[in-house]
Amino acid sequence: MHCPTCGEYGDLAVFSVKQTKAQVIACTECDSLWKTADMTAIGETFLDVADYLREQHLAPDWSALTLLRRI
Repeated sequence: MHCPTCGEYGDLAVFSVKQTKAQVIACTECDSLWKTADMTAIGETFLDVADYLREQHLAPDWSALTLLRRI
């Protein structure tokens, strides 16, 4: 599925946050992130991956995430 933020440039995927085990959806191109793995949240309010990780008191780096599946 293509990201609604950057269009055809980015693919969406479900990731797990390594330390918290929370599941999120993020765009591999523009770093948009939705705080849930629920597809109905796509298009609603989102954060940047780094901002979300800082909120969780984690290093703002993609290495904090594990790819679970592409959408």
